[in-house]
Order: sequence, then C-alpha cells, then structure tokens
Amino acid sequence: MRVAGRGVSLLVIGTALSCSSSSASGTGPDPTKKLDALSPTEVQWLCDWTAKDQGGYGTMITCDAGQGSLEVPADQASCVTDVTPHWSQTTCTSTVGDWMTCAQWGLANVCAMTQPTKPAACVAIDVGCFGGDDTATAQDAGTH
Repeated sequence: MRVAGRGVSLLVIGTALSCSSSSASGTGPDPTKKLDALSPTEVQWLCDWTAKDQGGYGTMITCDAGQGSLEVPADQASCVTDVTPHWSQTTCTSTVGDWMTCAQWGLANVCAMTQPTKPAACVAIDVGCFGGDDTATAQDAGTH
C-alpha cells in the first residue's frame, strides 16, 4: 500500500497487494522473523494480510481534506514484486511484527489532521528497507 500525506509517508506501504489467494488465513510467519528471511510463500501471506488489513487489493482511500491518501496495490503478484527487493537488502533488519504494526499505524493515521509521531519500527522500515530519510522522525520516535 502507499500512504502519502502531511508527514504520514509510510513506505511500508509502497506495497502492491492482492487477495486472490487465501494465504492470509492462518497464523502466518513468526512475528519475530526478519523480513529478509521470509520464504516466497510467507511473503505472499504477508502481502495478503496487508491487503486485507487495508481494505483489500485495489483499495484507494482519499482523505476529505486532501491531506493524505492510501493506495493498496492491485494484486498479490504486484506486492511481492514491490517488496521483495526492499526486504532483501542487508539494511532491512525489520520483522514481520514491525511490518504488521506499521501497516495498521499507517491506516489509522492516513487522514490525521496533525502529523503523528511515526513509531520507531516504521521509521526503521522506511529507512532500512526502503531507503527513506526519516532522521527527524527517528529521533522523535526513539528506538525499538
């Protein structure tokens, strides 16, 4: 998914997702497992979980005041293609649990009128996995 807006730019959400499979059912990978250690099936599961959490593949949320938006990718294959190169970087040390927390945080804050403090886990994903520059936010959010 993509979240864009006033300070709520979570790349966690540079994800393309699809619910064509039922792999999001069940417990999924261990929340402490590193994103770069996921099997292809686990990546598919996490894409499906994220899409389901965000309203389904192809969902688009546009905020009334125009301060942000959230776009869930069209399908699972797009999600897998999008996240795999990011999650496989040596700088990406985040976990499945971090990803899930940030996906939920992004959805909860996409239309926030004021800039919320991004959780440290989300900063770590933005910076370590997607190459974002969240230095000011990282200092505010602390470490995880």
